[in-house]
Amino acid sequence: MRAKVMFLADRARFREELRLFQQALGAVAVAFGHSLVMREAGLSDESEETAVAQAFESEAVVLAAGQERASAFARRLGCFAGLRTYDFPEAAQAFSRLKSRELPGGAVVWPLSGLDVQLNKAAVSAVAQAAQGGEPLALCPPAEQESVWKSAASRAAMYAAQPAPSVRAMEDVFTDRLTALSRRQAVWAPHQGALLLDRLLCHLGGCAPLAYTVYLAEDRCLHVPETDGRSALSLFSMLYAAADLLKRSLRLEREADCLKTAVDNVLASGWRTAELPEGGKTVPAEEIVRLVGEQVALAGELFDRLR
Repeated sequence: MRAKVMFLADRARFREELRLFQQALGAVAVAFGHSLVMREAGLSDESEETAVAQAFESEAVVLAAGQERASAFARRLGCFAGLRTYDFPEAAQAFSRLKSRELPGGAVVWPLSGLDVQLNKAAVSAVAQAAQGGEPLALCPPAEQESVWKSAASRAAMYAAQPAPSVRAMEDVFTDRLTALSRRQAVWAPHQGALLLDRLLCHLGGCAPLAYTVYLAEDRCLHVPETDGRSALSLFSMLYAAADLLKRSLRLEREADCLKTAVDNVLASGWRTAELPEGGKTVPAEEIVRLVGEQVALAGELFDRLR
């Protein structure tokens, strides 16, 4: 296939680091015979209109920016919900801050506005995410919009032939996750509650360097990698976001699974970058991308032989 991928960054350093994201996608494109036209640009107040236009011309969009700017840009693209998924490899258990070495499972979804049409779309996405993971959906509506949220979620569940979501208080969801972090559950919550829950899950599970955010629109997605707390992008966040972009934005499920498996294998082999907890073989980010690219190339060769 041929597709355009737009890379935007609000800092020069991010723009440089996103080239590792591009290298990972390029390795997949070469291995499986795709043509990905990758463009990059800076994002500032003066260039935002141009960036929005370029994003609409692309099949996939990646943004390296802080949470506030990313959320605002997502709204400009017509996104209606944010999504954080928790599907980490077993090797990430070494990062957990818990003695049980539990990892979070499931997803957190939040609407980007309180408008009924946006809530309805966000509800459909939350129900679909729960169904995809085979997990229950917990609904944590704000008190002033409880009836609207319940109606939207129940209607979405009915159309998807899924069980009606349970209405939970946010504090009860927090308690559940503290006592059983790895129990898979999809949660639909207001932005602030979703953010706090995500921080809790990623902190206890130690998986923040592997996580990323996806903003959902009807015709596109916006992928936002995680920063490492030092104004730099987390490499493994970019790699896992790249796999999700292949699947969610470009509909290349085989290629997405290949890239994700390659990244999982690199972690399982003990390779680490500086932003990850100590205990493995720490190497520069470029070396991790090279190792991942080698595995992707081998998978591509095997695919060619089987065709």
